[in-house]
Amino acid sequence: MSYQNYADDEELSLVHNTQRCLDSALVLLSYRMRSQSELEKRLIARGFDEQKVTRVVTRLKELNMLNDKIFAEQWVSCRSHQSQRILKRELNIKGISEDIINTISMGDDEQKVRALAQKKMRTLSVLEPVQAKRKLYSYLQRRGFNNDTITVILREFFHDGAQ
Repeated sequence: MSYQNYADDEELSLVHNTQRCLDSALVLLSYRMRSQSELEKRLIARGFDEQKVTRVVTRLKELNMLNDKIFAEQWVSCRSHQSQRILKRELNIKGISEDIINTISMGDDEQKVRALAQKKMRTLSVLEPVQAKRKLYSYLQRRGFNNDTITVILREFFHDGAQ
């Protein structure tokens, strides 16, 4: 085998492996949008080297198929029942930069708590007020809302000054 044939085979192999990496990335993106960091980690976990992953990620960004800002906005819009604190933590885990996180509108926690409380009160209305209040408080707390915000809304719903 001549040196030229060997170089051609190596180049062909590189192109083939890059195409396999791109195909894997497209399959992952077909399930749901992903952040750049998520996609890079998944591709590396599938055994692709960093050079190919970087090349594929760059190409996907050029085609606007990978965009952290759009990903973050969609992530937040699908999780309207979560507090700002939890949304920020989730985006941070997904590898979204603080700059992008700070530009995303996450809604007002007080409005979210009020809407969730109204919805949950339909099922809690059969309970004694003290028990309903305790369950509603726990429900809202599990969604990451601030205790002060929850207390304000519970006072509106239960018309009292007690916690």
